[in-house]
Amino acid sequence: TYNNNGGSGCNTKQVTYGGTYGDMCSPTRAGYDFAGWYTEASGGSKIEASTTVSNASNHTIYAHWNAATYTVTYNNNGGSGCNTKQVTYGGTYGDMCSPTRADHYFTGWYTEASGGSKIETWTTVSNASNHTIYAHWSSMPVRVYYYVNGGSINSNGFTSTSGRVIRNGGEYYGVINYGTSADLANYNNADFINITRAGYMAKDDAHWNTASNGSGTSFSQSTSYSYGTYKKYATNKTTYYELKLYVNWIQKPIRICFHPNGGSLTDSAISNGYGLNSSGYIAHNGETFCKMVNYGGSLGTNGLPDYGNAGALQISNKANGMAADPEQAWRKRSNHSIILSQKTNYTYNQLKAWVTSDDEETNYFKLYLEVNWITNPCSTWNQSCSGGKYNCNCTCYTLPDTVTGLNGNYSSCGDLCFDKYGNNGLSRTPTGTCTWVKKTCKNTTCKTYKYAW
Repeated sequence: TYNNNGGSGCNTKQVTYGGTYGDMCSPTRAGYDFAGWYTEASGGSKIEASTTVSNASNHTIYAHWNAATYTVTYNNNGGSGCNTKQVTYGGTYGDMCSPTRADHYFTGWYTEASGGSKIETWTTVSNASNHTIYAHWSSMPVRVYYYVNGGSINSNGFTSTSGRVIRNGGEYYGVINYGTSADLANYNNADFINITRAGYMAKDDAHWNTASNGSGTSFSQSTSYSYGTYKKYATNKTTYYELKLYVNWIQKPIRICFHPNGGSLTDSAISNGYGLNSSGYIAHNGETFCKMVNYGGSLGTNGLPDYGNAGALQISNKANGMAADPEQAWRKRSNHSIILSQKTNYTYNQLKAWVTSDDEETNYFKLYLEVNWITNPCSTWNQSCSGGKYNCNCTCYTLPDTVTGLNGNYSSCGDLCFDKYGNNGLSRTPTGTCTWVKKTCKNTTCKTYKYAW
């Protein structure tokens, strides 16, 4: 009697004592190769066709089997790097190849290209044939982590740890999935992430940067970038890419606007497009006339405007007032002790010294200036004097022989007079607008006084 011992296909055969077993049946068993007939189910002696029948009774012989070896073909399923391996039926798959695929991470081998059962190293080989297993993949998202970079945040559940923005005590990051595009978070969203830093703002259209000092690649919070762009600057973390972005701070610019302070625009200024806005500040061609000075910059060679420029902005004297010297032409509206010179090329740092936290707006510091008018002390405007005398503090004096002007000492003046800059060559006859300038006289009868011309 044939005992198929797990296989099938064989039943009995007749043999003659003292003869040979002759041709015998060949059983089959899935996943196994037939190894012959034996006298025992396990072990025993092998019975060949030529073996002499020595058992003088009906008896049973047992099929023995060897587990079959099959070729497993790796289907990289969009990746690469793996080909085939040999496995034994009933054994385990053991160590398997690890494929690679750009922008994806390998999640394992499966019996189907999509779905199917996962095959682990300890999975028993139950497929009794050469077969294919399939790589499965997950795309690697880009995680964008945000850093306050010297700023602060404490609103809407957001805070920071070691400079990194966190939410409700846990990690916070933006996710850009493979093949998609996405915007970045706004650093100054009052209803979400709202990072602030006194005296600073993020650089326009370059709000975020891959380097804390701004030397890296900049990203705008108002632009949608592709997955590939984000990934280019990210670090591979095996199952995702990590992109660190820092608020790209710059010091706020200084916006300087001008007020006539009771003066009025001349017809010439109006014809040149100047006017006043609804708040009384000087405007030009319908827009408030301001100068913007960026961090590290300056006003430029023209400096602050010349309020008396007949060819451009010309402001006439206010009632009972007179124009200050060019060196003291403008003053801060909120602090009259801060006096600035027209046509002076002030740097950002110089101007910054004259603004305070009260002057800070969302996108700039404001420095609002007004013409620095001084009161005319004379009851009669441009009071004239006769007999070769000249007006000094509303009193007629004889011009002393020696005058210390702005540009040095002048002796034996003769018929020469001095203008407000110390230049000579003017007629002694007082003419023109009354412009006051401080002069020092070397004459015991004449104290420090102002001439009017």
